[in-house]
Amino acid sequence: MLPSAIASQSVTRASLRHQRTNLSAVIPRNTQCRQPHNFPFILPRPSASSEQKQNRSSEESRYKNQGLFSPAAAPRHPPAFRDSTLNPRSSIQTTSTGVSFPHTSPHPFGLPFYNPPEQMSDVALAPLIAGNAKWAAEVREQYPTFFADAAKGQSPKVLWIGCADSRVPESTVLGCKPGEIFVHRNIANQFHPEDDSALAVLTYAVENLGVEHIVIAGHTQCGGAAACHAAAQNISGAASPATTPLARWLNPLTQLAASLASEKTDSHDTSTELSTLVEANVRKQVDNVVDTDVVQRAWASGKQVYVHGWVYMIETGTIKDLKVTANPPAY
Repeated sequence: MLPSAIASQSVTRASLRHQRTNLSAVIPRNTQCRQPHNFPFILPRPSASSEQKQNRSSEESRYKNQGLFSPAAAPRHPPAFRDSTLNPRSSIQTTSTGVSFPHTSPHPFGLPFYNPPEQMSDVALAPLIAGNAKWAAEVREQYPTFFADAAKGQSPKVLWIGCADSRVPESTVLGCKPGEIFVHRNIANQFHPEDDSALAVLTYAVENLGVEHIVIAGHTQCGGAAACHAAAQNISGAASPATTPLARWLNPLTQLAASLASEKTDSHDTSTELSTLVEANVRKQVDNVVDTDVVQRAWASGKQVYVHGWVYMIETGTIKDLKVTANPPAY
């Protein structure tokens, strides 16, 4: 065989071996690597037929009008989740209970991730649980039968209707133990005559527990009162319909603030006006409680039920008695 023919045959065989070993010649590049976990979602969609394209164009405007083309809202996650998205699964921490995986980044399709529930507990709630264990141990040491006695029932003599503000925990500021104060708290210590929740608490307290003193407790630096005071500066704004649950809840207080604003003098002292509003709000809620059928029935039956109005001074930690106590009439 001629040398040129031998050389040509060698080149041909080498080319065939290269094609057999180089899969990129017959396999697309995007299928060579290992498929990700969401493999089915990244496959190309089949091309639409002409009829489907026509239907799609006619439907597009309807979808846009309905907001279906709007991007989905990002899922809400706790701060620990958001911080960890900068480096998802960057570290695996070993705890006494096992292995804890950091939160992963948001799903590309907006689907929620189900993270180990112990993460939130470890980060935010574990100190609270530990604090409870410490408190319970101290109570058992000082009052060995306290919890056993509490399990037998409650007999509070005071109903506290106060604000939900975290700075005004009634049992703490009054120096009371659990079981001494029956409690109803909400934004800006309101008592709406049509509020079933408040009426249910009042009914149970007076008719079932035998509560004798009802305290309406406002407080200084009240965010709800401040918001209503600000809204009342614009009379048209105060009279406009409330469109959110918070605005509807505070609407009576906003109206009260507006009425006080119409009576004020030319001098403008926001601090004084807020103090006036806080106290006027307490007086209004005292009247609302007194006017209920629950209190009127209690008085008619001879029960000694008193309705008081207080203001807790956050700046000093003391109680101010407004001296507006409603006493049972002498039947």
